[in-house]
Amino acid sequence: MMVLGIATNDDETPLLRAPTEAQEIVGDYRALGLALNRHLLRCCALSWQKKRIMSATDLAALRNGQVAGAAGIVAVRQQPGTAKGIVSVTLEDESCEGNVIL
Repeated sequence: MMVLGIATNDDETPLLRAPTEAQEIVGDYRALGLALNRHLLRCCALSWQKKRIMSATDLAALRNGQVAGAAGIVAVRQQPGTAKGIVSVTLEDESCEGNVIL
């Protein structure tokens, strides 16, 4: 509140908590379309390891037809899929990109 041009305590800037790393990365993606420091999915990596979700680098070591859990940002998606319903996607995570056939 201003009284005759004199600032009172009501005019103080509110104290805000610093953003988390994930909030900073999301802000970078929204503003720039890319992350300046770490990859967006890096924030999730530890919880995914506990659930046996594999990185793109780990997926490359698997045999064809082996079942695995994976997560990532879809960088490219085949459109349309094949007549038999097969779709190919490129998943990106903090380690690299990997092609996945669904």
